[in-house]
Amino acid sequence: MKCTNCGKENRKGMLFCMECGAKLPEEKEILEKAAALEELRQEFEKLEQEREGLLSQLLPERRQA
Repeated sequence: MKCTNCGKENRKGMLFCMECGAKLPEEKEILEKAAALEELRQEFEKLEQEREGLLSQLLPERRQA
């Protein structure tokens, strides 16, 4: 687990950084953030597809063959 304070790589399960002593994020916290990030990525992908569809309607030359 990488310390968000100093960047030192720490062993899994550590509560505090071996280098600077900062509290390390818990695995549950990381998994929740990863899930939220994946949801945002999927929403972004949908919006990007919608944007491309609208652009191809407005600018027919952008339509893909």
